Amino acid sequence: MALTTPRGASTPHTVPAHRRWAIGMIVLAVLVLGLVAGVLALERVASVRRWAKESFAVFVAPYAELLSAEVGRDYDSEYVVFLSGDATPEALGAFLGAHPGVRFDREGDLPRTVVVIAADPTAAGLAALRDEPYVRLLVRNRGGFFCH
Repeated sequence: MALTTPRGASTPHTVPAHRRWAIGMIVLAVLVLGLVAGVLALERVASVRRWAKESFAVFVAPYAELLSAEVGRDYDSEYVVFLSGDATPEALGAFLGAHPGVRFDREGDLPRTVVVIAADPTAAGLAALRDEPYVRLLVRNRGGFFCH
């Protein structure tokens, strides 16, 4: 017995031309929208990268400049001395004159601080300096503080 197709109906394996065209237009529209969305996303990523690069340059450049000026310094031998309220420059000068292993480098960045250099961190001069009554704290100069 032969199967017959009703009049006007298409066979299951063929799609009418007007529907093929509509499906093709839908697929083309989805591809175009995907392409436009991809281009817009790439532009957004590029603008975020530009913003991050500019922000990085604005906020980090001062620190990089400061650190580049300090390249070559031996921070292992630098110590920051926090002085108490009754400390006098003469007392610290007398101590440094009596202990040649510890020498004055510069005034500290914070008030009432002095930076000294000790070639030997196990030197008796550092222990003696730590025990002085006008020394509040003696620490290595390795701090990196970001207060933003």
